[in-house]
Amino acid sequence: MCQDCVTGTLRGDLTPAGVEEVVHNVPTYVTHPDPGIKPLGTVVILPDAFGWTLRNTRVLADAYAKRVPCTVYVPEFMNGTDTPILLRPVGLGPGTVSLPRLLTPSSCLEH
Repeated sequence: MCQDCVTGTLRGDLTPAGVEEVVHNVPTYVTHPDPGIKPLGTVVILPDAFGWTLRNTRVLADAYAKRVPCTVYVPEFMNGTDTPILLRPVGLGPGTVSLPRLLTPSSCLEH
């Protein structure tokens, strides 16, 4: 695993382009092809343990939306039980992970 895998993006210059919407009562990240491009279908990405807010997942969804082209949905199916807060670096928000903090023996006791 590389350092970029746990910082919340594989490339620091990419920012998610989609929007958060409520789809059938489920918070969902939604992204579409570029304007004027008709979607050829739909892709649903089920997030891993790091949740639907991880920037890597959202940027991947954006890439699918543009390259396929299609509408992509990343639903929050985990009901708020993604990665525990102690795995997230302070100030970077949900969906990011800090392995150095995880590996500190007392980190579990601080929260």
